[in-house]
Amino acid sequence: MLNGNGVAPNLEGLMLVAIAAPAATGGTGPPLLDNVAAGLAAVYGRDYTPDGIVVNPGDLGKTLAAMGAPALISGPLTLWGLPLVVSKAMASGSYLVGQFNPYCQIFDREDAKVDLADENQDDFVRNLLTIRAEERLAFAIYQPGAFAKGTFTP
Repeated sequence: MLNGNGVAPNLEGLMLVAIAAPAATGGTGPPLLDNVAAGLAAVYGRDYTPDGIVVNPGDLGKTLAAMGAPALISGPLTLWGLPLVVSKAMASGSYLVGQFNPYCQIFDREDAKVDLADENQDDFVRNLLTIRAEERLAFAIYQPGAFAKGTFTP
């Protein structure tokens, strides 16, 4: 849902449709913060109200170290009062901000299903098991303008 390319059977990801925000220039803070602030401004400028931020864990770690932030963080992560999602799926040096609710939605057709069998050709004879895991869902992005993405040098 973050990085999908939209080519069947892949979902269209938010990073594919989000509008690129202008890079921060002349900022005095850590590059992550300066650029996320520029992304937030871009979303607000399009008359949306951001309700989340997605960053790479390495970028967040570098930012916290540069700020001299305490090593122990308790409670949910937030940045300027917005929920902060830290994901390894986000490329280093990239971020996403946006108004996720109500402008994107997951349609879950059926719960995740895992099947296990030993009856595939000669699996029983060779003492093997075959595992199949699948989930059927769709991901709708209603307003690409509600999202801004950007890159920076960490």
